[in-house]
Amino acid sequence: MHWVPMVLGVVMLALSAALRGRTARGAAQGLAVLLVATGVILAFRRPGSAIHLPGWGPRQWSQP
Repeated sequence: MHWVPMVLGVVMLALSAALRGRTARGAAQGLAVLLVATGVILAFRRPGSAIHLPGWGPRQWSQP
């Protein structure tokens, strides 16, 4: 599921170069970057990922 926003963001970023309006191109590129960033965050939060972001799984603690 995390691949969907990443792929859509990269495709949107590639296709936004064809837009002529400066505002439209900037908005499309900004949305593309947000989509890719969302996909990356979702990929890192998966339990099987090599890099884990905080907030997944049980709390880990050690006794002082």
